[in-house]
Amino acid sequence: MQRRPWWNVLAWVALLSAVRINLLAQKCVTELGDVATVSAQLATTRQPAVVLDMAARFGDLVVPALRKLSRPERPIESPEGAAQAALAKLGDKAALEELREELEGTRIREKRQAIWKLGFAATPETASILISFLLSDNCKHCLHLGDTGEDPRVFVHEMLTRMLPNPPIERSTFSYNDLAVWQAWWLSNKEHVAVVEPHHKLSDPNLRCLAIRAEWHRVEAVALLAETGGASVIPVLQDLVRLGYKDELGNFSTVRGAARTALAMLGDRSEFAAIVQQLRSSDYVDALLKLRYIGTKQAVEAITTNIGETAYITRNGKPSDYEGQVRRHRNEFLTVLAQMVKDSPLKEKDSYSDQDVELWKVWWTKNREGAELAVARP
Repeated sequence: MQRRPWWNVLAWVALLSAVRINLLAQKCVTELGDVATVSAQLATTRQPAVVLDMAARFGDLVVPALRKLSRPERPIESPEGAAQAALAKLGDKAALEELREELEGTRIREKRQAIWKLGFAATPETASILISFLLSDNCKHCLHLGDTGEDPRVFVHEMLTRMLPNPPIERSTFSYNDLAVWQAWWLSNKEHVAVVEPHHKLSDPNLRCLAIRAEWHRVEAVALLAETGGASVIPVLQDLVRLGYKDELGNFSTVRGAARTALAMLGDRSEFAAIVQQLRSSDYVDALLKLRYIGTKQAVEAITTNIGETAYITRNGKPSDYEGQVRRHRNEFLTVLAQMVKDSPLKEKDSYSDQDVELWKVWWTKNREGAELAVARP
């Protein structure tokens, strides 16, 4: 099943300096201007991510501007659909009813757009709409496409496992046997549905702003939050880990993955160990991004130790392009090491050799204690 991309990481987050991050965090509330300025921008922007970020920062203050922009039956990838999803997340009753009609009515046959907008909103109200649909639809809105079909309950189940912090099923794939589990859970929880809102734990306005942006799937806000708040925001980061697919580690391009990485950066040993384990798998590129962000000597050591861990390539037999995969593995590891250590003997280039690996290992063993890192950590 194709996973939904969410509002999304900026590649530069792994390379931001602590000073730059602090400056950005201090401006979270004010850097976009006043309400009048932002409202005017909402009237003209064609970028849905901008709509959602402005709504996250300004909340109820920009509801009038969002209402002017919002249109029903538009995808969340459009500014109009993003405005509708933002309004639903802010509790706007008209937007909620529009989305309910899109999901439950007959006018729109394909239900995924409504499901994704309701899932993005991720409030007790939108959870109620989705669960009620899951338990009552009975395939009334299934699409029949020749020899194949599409059951929207598959996407509702996936979305609920993602948006709820403690769903009764953490597996994102759907089985019809899951309906009974959801039914029992709903009977016990429908009066007190919990969602991921850790900003309530913070009193500092800038930290709260960053936490809200993270709740709205602005992945770069997770790094800003961790860098600025340090150990004081660990409980918030732990809550943000519950936002996303519970049956996956979480890519660095997701709030869940970024939060787990931030916890590792702040000293969580189990989260760091999980990244090292990922480094030994076919998903090693994502692990390298996480370790590059962490940027400590411990992270450099983990990458150095695992340069030769390529057993994952032959786990299901030796592929025809085995040598090419080994070269790519080596190139990715050494490229990141060259970026992480300022006085490294490695120079960034397109391809590295086994001799470069040995050169690096000898240099790191000799210079580890005095090596100057690209990212300054306490």
